[in-house]
Amino acid sequence: MNSNNENQSVHRPLSRNKLGWVSASKIDSSGFPEHDVLQTNKIPNEFNSVYGSDASAQEKPQNGGWLDLRKVFGFLKSSTYVPMNVYPDLRVVLNYKNSAKQLDMVADRAGTYKTLEPLLVCEYEADPNVADALMRSYKGVAFTSVEHDQLQYVASTPATNATEAQTASYITKAFNDKFISKLLIVNTPADSSTWVSGTDNTSMANQGSVSQLDWDIQARVNGVNWFPQVAYTGKNRRLGMMVDAWGSMNLAYGQNLCAVADGAGSVFVADAEDTMGQVDYTGFRIEEVVKELKLTLARTAVGNNASAGDNEALRQALHLNCFGLSRKRCVPTSNGILVQYV
Repeated sequence: MNSNNENQSVHRPLSRNKLGWVSASKIDSSGFPEHDVLQTNKIPNEFNSVYGSDASAQEKPQNGGWLDLRKVFGFLKSSTYVPMNVYPDLRVVLNYKNSAKQLDMVADRAGTYKTLEPLLVCEYEADPNVADALMRSYKGVAFTSVEHDQLQYVASTPATNATEAQTASYITKAFNDKFISKLLIVNTPADSSTWVSGTDNTSMANQGSVSQLDWDIQARVNGVNWFPQVAYTGKNRRLGMMVDAWGSMNLAYGQNLCAVADGAGSVFVADAEDTMGQVDYTGFRIEEVVKELKLTLARTAVGNNASAGDNEALRQALHLNCFGLSRKRCVPTSNGILVQYV
């Protein structure tokens, strides 16, 4: 079951994440209705208070959470059961961020944090006859797999009160010889200190996809330009392409822009302003076996104004995290498990 807030964005890529949002109507202090007020998702996470007034008791059982691994691993989502005679060494590996990177995921960097070891719970077939029949009839499974590549977009050093055009091209390797249905590019900033004030993280630290000025892209798939223009330009045009490929994006005004004039006073409510400029993703369909994928990306880097720290988000180095969806198949054989791309 999902709460009403979750249901409003349950099928969005940013569901259950503060970068997603919901709207609500309410009565203000003077008795007048305020329609479609932007609210952040009412879920417990590092940036929201944990269940409101109960925030100080984070280790209470009711403040915990559970993760359905079928929604994480395409293999488990596609396989209705997992026969242990076929997968005797199946295991789930969790990688935790180190202590320094954990500080990028919280509001107060001066706090003391620890990692709780989770408990793995699974259902099993208690009837041995049914279990034996299921295991003997298992023929394997085809599933959707996530492939990843990371590109390094170097920092720029424009002069004070000046801008500088910057273009970089890359040939990816992770998607070669695989049928890639669609691709997602996340602009992860390399310097999380840009969003630190004292001991607090401002905005979303380096956890979002940071908007860049005049961000353009061209993809060349197997020697063919993927977009008809020299470069695909315009934030809302890219947003439309993102929707076509990955589904509805419940994006609030300003979340994919570098800045919004007077956004705090006229657009956002509390806990929503810090998502401005943090939801600028690029996504598009490919639907081909990739032999070569070349990406060309351009931006206008912005120099500082009055202080050295001005506009750091608009000129720093970026980790361009690229995620592609492919298809795999697991087939049991007499010699073990055969895993192949399809």
